[in-house]
Amino acid sequence: MYIMKILYIFLPILIIISIFVGLFFFIYENETDNQILGEVHEHADFKLYILNEEYNFSQEKYMSDEKIKNNFIHLHDMDGDLIHSHIKGNTLEFFFFSIGIKFNSTCLILDNKSSYCNDKNNKLKVFVNDNEDKLMEKYILNDLDKILITYNDKNNNINEELKYITDKACIQSGKCPERGEPNIESSCTSDGCKVIENG
Repeated sequence: MYIMKILYIFLPILIIISIFVGLFFFIYENETDNQILGEVHEHADFKLYILNEEYNFSQEKYMSDEKIKNNFIHLHDMDGDLIHSHIKGNTLEFFFFSIGIKFNSTCLILDNKSSYCNDKNNKLKVFVNDNEDKLMEKYILNDLDKILITYNDKNNNINEELKYITDKACIQSGKCPERGEPNIESSCTSDGCKVIENG
């Protein structure tokens, strides 16, 4: 009899809590899906320098393809200088994670397991639009950003590295038509990526 009383009291409460939790996840998933479906298509130019050497991201292992690495953020068309973002809120950490690289404010661990961590001689730094950014891996990418990630000693000439960041995002985002038309590229949705004509 005591168990039946407990069931009559707690069972409706558990059902109500379950409904609210389910509703929360339903709304959250739908909001995320709406972003994925193509409302956002932004681009950022970037470079990574390790001990004064530019790292080459124009390798097939970093490119998205029909087996897309990540719908939210990726590289493609063998262009390792241009990040494509398809949802608001993408961080540098998430971008690197999507291509198999670990990145935080103290360490960069490449997909081949080579690690570059802060020590007494060398430091990781992030520059966004020519200014050092202290958010590091938590920096949220914006359209037309120019991003430099560098692991070097304090005597390194940052200006030399900054000048090699490309300026392709403006064209690819269609913000400077006087410089040319965006390339044909893939458009990503929750159903995968398809090649589209930009314009």
